[in-house]
Amino acid sequence: MSWRAEVRDRLREDGWTILQLAAAALIAFLLARWLGGHSEPFFAPIAAVVSLNTDLGERGLNALKLLLGVVLGIVVGELTLLVVSDLALALGIAVLVSLSISTLAGGSRLLVAQAAASAVLTVSISDGSAGPERLIDALIGAGVALVFTQLLFTPDPLKLLRAAESEALSSVGSGLRRAAEALAGDDEAAAVDALAGLRETRDDLADVASARERSQRVARHSLTRRSGRRPW
Repeated sequence: MSWRAEVRDRLREDGWTILQLAAAALIAFLLARWLGGHSEPFFAPIAAVVSLNTDLGERGLNALKLLLGVVLGIVVGELTLLVVSDLALALGIAVLVSLSISTLAGGSRLLVAQAAASAVLTVSISDGSAGPERLIDALIGAGVALVFTQLLFTPDPLKLLRAAESEALSSVGSGLRRAAEALAGDDEAAAVDALAGLRETRDDLADVASARERSQRVARHSLTRRSGRRPW
């Protein structure tokens, strides 16, 4: 496959997602500037893009994780500044505490990272503006992401599952076909390649289980899909 065909296929597959991310970033930026009154609302579009930049069915949860991490980091940072006057010491304590709380609570990598980053910004910009502005930006960015996932571009749970099943069946079928051809031709090298290919289908089968969980989450929690739920 030529590089042009590869680029075309990738754009066909991911182009709609790219447009959604760009639109969400623009909307979050404008809302943060107009509603939040921020002259440089850089975090709102970042929050929107980070929230949406994950697998379909995980986006809403991603937005909530980001928001929770930001809130945790700001709260820890502000409380640390109340009891520790030295900024360097306060920053170290705030990061340590926010990382510890988010990790012990079983937080995802996104939640842990946002908690630590928010604590750093809250302490390092000690004039009191970083925490509230970042929280407002996080609310706006995550809110835009939730509108996209809950109302405007909610994925079809059944299509999510069927796409993963189709990919897995295609991979298994291709591997079995290659194995049959290798056996028919008594080709040991081809048989080894076919076996290696079949081993790789474990990832596709794991994706089916993941897609099932994501599709169930969409059906249970999205506003536009909840009313159409049917027994699995």
